Amino acid sequence: MKKAVFVFLIFPVFMILFQMEGCIISQYQSELSSPSITPMDIAMQNPRVNAFINQYPNAQTSMDYYSEAESKATLTAIKDICPNADAAEIYKITLNDEASGNALTAWVDWRNKEVECVFEGIK
Repeated sequence: MKKAVFVFLIFPVFMILFQMEGCIISQYQSELSSPSITPMDIAMQNPRVNAFINQYPNAQTSMDYYSEAESKATLTAIKDICPNADAAEIYKITLNDEASGNALTAWVDWRNKEVECVFEGIK
């Protein structure tokens, strides 16, 4: 009799645990399968970058990554172009339209997931 009561009480506990495990696994799988945001996605949220791409849809895109140590080492040069820049992980995204000679550079602060500054000029 004690065995039957024990099994009767333990079975619902196991069912609850298995359901919880399924919820945790499905949440983990959805996090893995959700698309990741990229530095270009962040740059595209900036109105100046978006307008440049709309005006020059054939512009070539390049992206350079600067680690925190690299940005610290070149911070003076970066601050000449982007005065608000900090020593952090940053991406320099350059859009270059060969036909017009126009170019745009966006500096993306990867830690804060925001555009630090945008510089537009003729290349």
